[in-house]
Amino acid sequence: MAGRALSRPLSAPGSSATGEPVPWRRLAFVGGTSTGTQAGTVIYPPGSTHGPVLQASYQLILQHRGEAVTVRDDDPMRLAPGQVALLTPGHRVLIKMAADQEVRFSWVSVRQPALSAAQSTALEAGPLSLPISPCLAHLMETILALPESVHATEPALVALGSAALVVYLEEARSLGLAGEAVREHPAVTAARHLIRRHLDQRFSLTEIAEAVHVAPNYLIKLFRQALDTTPMRYVWAERVRLGIHLLEHTGLPVADVAAQVGYQTPKHFSRAVHTITGLSPRDVRRRSRADLL
Repeated sequence: MAGRALSRPLSAPGSSATGEPVPWRRLAFVGGTSTGTQAGTVIYPPGSTHGPVLQASYQLILQHRGEAVTVRDDDPMRLAPGQVALLTPGHRVLIKMAADQEVRFSWVSVRQPALSAAQSTALEAGPLSLPISPCLAHLMETILALPESVHATEPALVALGSAALVVYLEEARSLGLAGEAVREHPAVTAARHLIRRHLDQRFSLTEIAEAVHVAPNYLIKLFRQALDTTPMRYVWAERVRLGIHLLEHTGLPVADVAAQVGYQTPKHFSRAVHTITGLSPRDVRRRSRADLL
């Protein structure tokens, strides 16, 4: 399908590693046509793929279960539960599901979002993924709660889809990851983006500094100037923050959450969560569910 100006939504069939159609399951769908705004939730079986397609819309993909690799113009990016990926028009996109686990996505796709030229430019230059925030998660729930009969060009659906893109952009700005809002040193911005994309991995200060092309001591100085912390303290704060988010918004076992955010053992993760919240991971999850009742 490469070269065709279309964006096949994630509710459309994919294929297996052998090229055969896969028994994907659509759990929700809003929009009804590929010419406007669409949203949905879909489950793909292990080892399946979506694409390749030539992306013709702005699209947010919220990963809820399982892992996938999104390949944009031959540049792979791992997507784990609790993350949202941004796809923008004009890129060739292929999504590869993990070989050993079912993958569940929610997504919203907007052909003509109600964005200013500056906002569109900022999205193009922004980060390819972020953690799913409570604000974005609640907005997606609102979109998916709309009747399936709502037309893709319905102003309310276009407005909600555009709002999801604006939320993504503003959260990127708050993290210093949206181009026109960056005021910190580029090495700090690059390091923060690197850290947030690889929280499941172990890395040292030296490795981070090498990746952003500055000396370790200088990177420490830059982080203290910009964020009043050190790079490694920032790493562990981000691990805990994403871990708490996964506890609140997924059903992953505590041990799996700990592994997803780079802790070697659930015990160490539990201790870190308790230090921040005063609660155990299970109590954090219970509190989150109680808040929804």
